[in-house]
Amino acid sequence: MLGKEHGLEIPLDSVNWNEILKNEYIIDENLIEEALIDSLLNNDNLKTNLLGAASIKQVHQGLDSVLVEEFIERIDESNSRQIFNYAHFLTKYWFTKYAYGYKLETAARSIDPEELRSLIEGLDLSIIDTTDFVRLEVNTLLAGIHYYVAHNNWTHVNSYFDRISELVKLEGFTAQEATELALFCNHFHKFKIAVDILRPFHDEVLLPEDGYFVLAKTSSLTRRTLEDEEYWAFMNSAKRANKPRYCEWLDTSFQILRDEFIKRDFCKTCK
Repeated sequence: MLGKEHGLEIPLDSVNWNEILKNEYIIDENLIEEALIDSLLNNDNLKTNLLGAASIKQVHQGLDSVLVEEFIERIDESNSRQIFNYAHFLTKYWFTKYAYGYKLETAARSIDPEELRSLIEGLDLSIIDTTDFVRLEVNTLLAGIHYYVAHNNWTHVNSYFDRISELVKLEGFTAQEATELALFCNHFHKFKIAVDILRPFHDEVLLPEDGYFVLAKTSSLTRRTLEDEEYWAFMNSAKRANKPRYCEWLDTSFQILRDEFIKRDFCKTCK
């Protein structure tokens, strides 16, 4: 039964959720529990939820765990569309459940991210677009990182970051998405991986202004792992993107100015 929070008793099978969910699935907040269910079991409209863009716009972290468990038990594992949409729901649930806190007591019982990855590996790619498949895998890794941090399994956390770095080099990711993924990596102190993600977008001169500054600032933290020329190129790209912003940043970044090349350029450019 759904909607008990609002004094309603709605059998799961009695509502045509696709008729309820319109306009990118944004609906009145009073229907939040119905929106969470979506009609994922039968939805043919395959979307990605990378970095927050999802067929389900919100999954409230306080969603009743029993409701979640009842929902995810209904999946037909032979149906690629159901598995694809199921993965959307579960990764979104994990993200909202564990991204802002690591309490395990109220979490719904479910398969873990490794089991989910095994499940989506069997998707029929004649039905699921390859680009969507890759983005779904990245999304599973992002949510899985939060899941495994909460469960104190750092082996999977580290391997998931490495896999994300590999996948973003494939086609289908924008420079803005790469920038946001780099910030995600930085949140977990994965500075080298953040640089690896942004590097190809820098080399093709595709990054937005914020992307160049994220790359420059992050590369200053991994300075010893970079060749001088590449490090200076990253810094110079940030300067070209917005010189006043670059000068203001370096004016308070004395550690970076220990690099004689950067210091000389700063004195010439900014003073």
